[in-house]
Amino acid sequence: MELMPGGEPTYVSYGNYLYEIAALIVELHESLLRCNTEYTRYEQVMRTDTRMRELATKERPRYFDVTVQIDPAWPWYIPWARRSLTICFAHKVIVIHRTYLGRSFKDSTFAYTRRTCIAAAKTILSEARQERHEDEPIIWIDQAFCIAAGIVLALDVMHRRIDEPEFDAHYELVDGCITMLQQYNSSVLAQRGVRLLHSLLRMCISRSPSSSFSGYDASRILRHAYQGSLDGDGMRLPPGSGFELVSDQASHESPLAHISHGISDLHYDFDIFAELFPPQAGFSNAFLFEDLLGFDLVGSADVVH
Repeated sequence: MELMPGGEPTYVSYGNYLYEIAALIVELHESLLRCNTEYTRYEQVMRTDTRMRELATKERPRYFDVTVQIDPAWPWYIPWARRSLTICFAHKVIVIHRTYLGRSFKDSTFAYTRRTCIAAAKTILSEARQERHEDEPIIWIDQAFCIAAGIVLALDVMHRRIDEPEFDAHYELVDGCITMLQQYNSSVLAQRGVRLLHSLLRMCISRSPSSSFSGYDASRILRHAYQGSLDGDGMRLPPGSGFELVSDQASHESPLAHISHGISDLHYDFDIFAELFPPQAGFSNAFLFEDLLGFDLVGSADVVH
């Protein structure tokens, strides 16, 4: 073993930095358990948000800093490690705020949470769309983070009027996320994410054009995602199904006017949330989806569990 300077990357640098991120999330859980009021709980969320941003900027090793030019002497994995860490940080920001995400769509007290989670979701999808080197590994958990980003943006769409500019913009981001996930046709996780996000988009158009959702429950979303299949291969919609987004540049009409006619024909698989791992693994899908889907939104007083 050889002692290396702190500014030089080694094969354990990536894992060590991920450990720092994970440790901060554990600290948040412990601090929340000690809180007795809503105010003090949200105060801890805000403090952890600030601490996470410091970890991502001031305390980030220079070789993981995207503003620092890459040294040719550094390991080949530095570029993809930077992108993966950016995605990870953005997802952990969503994790920090997840308890108040549902409420943030109805209560302006938590408006910062809504803005923060939307920005983090956009960062995740932007980084995930970057061109990859042919030798770069595919990190499966990044696909789960993309699904989480799609869920956040879909929930935001549900709480906007169709005539709001963010409605179309965020709808298209979710649709683009679906397209990106479809490229991983050998990933069970990506396939299930595609179906879940399709189900959320379907709910986005099942309402009056002049209103936002006043309430919905996650169990209904899962029921939609459990029934039937998207098409013959369980992944892609057939051409001409009506689910494609159409550019709105030439018209003031919402893209939803072009896609709604095909939605009623969609069906969903019952087993899409079957466990990804064998029993011997010792853990289930809950760590991927439970926190973002384990809630019912019926009014501003409801909480994401």
